[in-house]
Amino acid sequence: MRFAKGRSWRLSVGDDVHLTTALVVRDAARIVVPPGDGAGPDGGAPADVPPPLRRPPAPVDLLSPADRVAAGPGWLAWYSAVVDLIVEEQRDPPPSGVGKAWQRWARARAAARHAVGAWPEFAGLASEPLLRRAALAAYRDPPPSDRGIAAALPTDRATWFAQRAIVDDIVARRGADPGDLDGAVVLLPVAGTWWHLAAPGVVLASGDAYLDEALGPRLVRTALESSLDRVR
Repeated sequence: MRFAKGRSWRLSVGDDVHLTTALVVRDAARIVVPPGDGAGPDGGAPADVPPPLRRPPAPVDLLSPADRVAAGPGWLAWYSAVVDLIVEEQRDPPPSGVGKAWQRWARARAAARHAVGAWPEFAGLASEPLLRRAALAAYRDPPPSDRGIAAALPTDRATWFAQRAIVDDIVARRGADPGDLDGAVVLLPVAGTWWHLAAPGVVLASGDAYLDEALGPRLVRTALESSLDRVR
């Protein structure tokens, strides 16, 4: 969201195909994500890793139980690298227009995504053969964007005014310039009301969390206000 004139706040809300792809591969191949420093209360996967998808993908019976465990660290590194790319892209938005500057930006972003491991070859996963085999088996066709999330997003004026009220409150409390508020809420098709602050200004969340009357505004506030904490 932006005002018509001057520096203003920015909030992007939407899904990320690359991140959803990683989650589909995890769930389809039943990869066991290793616990880490941020392990959940049950000692399982780190709390900053999303729960299972709300709609289980077709299973890929390619990996043995031992292979599913062995592929876990590589999957976690892949997922983390994609999240890092999302954070970088939030801090380096595309130039306006569709000129040469935008084209250079788009090529650089596409190359970065390809290097991490993207459809169709998943070449960036070459050092993780088990994971790459699972990804190729799970995605013989292009990964679709989760249009179910996008279609459910509220886009009416009431939503804009509610977000504007959050911005006004942050500006008043923090004495901030509205133009310094630059946040993103990245929606994932996972079960429940899971969410996580991935980095200042970037919140990952389930669609249900964003659409929740109480939790949704909190996610917007967190994304916008935390963007003030970036090291500039």
